[in-house]
Amino acid sequence: MEDIKDIKEIESRIYELCSSFIILFEELQSKGIISQEEYDTHTMVKKDFLHRVRNKFYD
Repeated sequence: MEDIKDIKEIESRIYELCSSFIILFEELQSKGIISQEEYDTHTMVKKDFLHRVRNKFYD
């Protein structure tokens, strides 16, 4: 059971990190530092991960 607890803790930390990166990329894109295409490229996998983790809570 400890392995499951460790995995959930790791998942939680990655979730927070992905959320922080998405916010950063939103700021960079809104300031014109990165393009919409760069924003989409850098956030696609992160948003997918967040979506999958959220869906776990509802299964």
